[in-house]
Amino acid sequence: MIHNIFSSIWHNKIKGLLILILSTITFLLALLTLTNSFSFSTQISMVEDMFSSPLNKTYRIDVSYIEDFDTSGTAFAELKEYINQQEDAICGAYDQSGEFFEELQNNSEYISLNEKSYKDTFRADTPSIAEVVFFDIEMLELIDTNFSKEDFQPINKNGETYLPLYVGKDFESVLAVGDILTL
Repeated sequence: MIHNIFSSIWHNKIKGLLILILSTITFLLALLTLTNSFSFSTQISMVEDMFSSPLNKTYRIDVSYIEDFDTSGTAFAELKEYINQQEDAICGAYDQSGEFFEELQNNSEYISLNEKSYKDTFRADTPSIAEVVFFDIEMLELIDTNFSKEDFQPINKNGETYLPLYVGKDFESVLAVGDILTL
């Protein structure tokens, strides 16, 4: 009986090949439909979970372009204040920028350390500029650090008020505790 089936297929080679190709295409289309259906249902449930979840998740807003730069600080402060007034919500901000310290521009060790750490980055051409991160004290509640709120309080020295500056261990030979920089 099986011999008759194979001989019939062999006798009708073109029809058999056509049936085999169409069966393969049908199987692949059915498989594709099932995987797309599963993928879409998974994505829909993820979106629903994102908007129905409690406020204890962390959301990050990246502001790379500011249209009205003069009033942006006030707008951000108002937004952070509004979020921090909500129950179970904490909002803090940080900004990463390049800062130029006049006291360090002729320090060869400082420039050498920056050349080493900036290698193959967009800052490689400007080793005299320091990469600095400014952040709100509220960020301490969002990220895990060894710092406390007291570590970021302004320092009063000889009637002047200074903000603390933390640098990496590599730079401990360049800057010492108590050094004052222009910024």
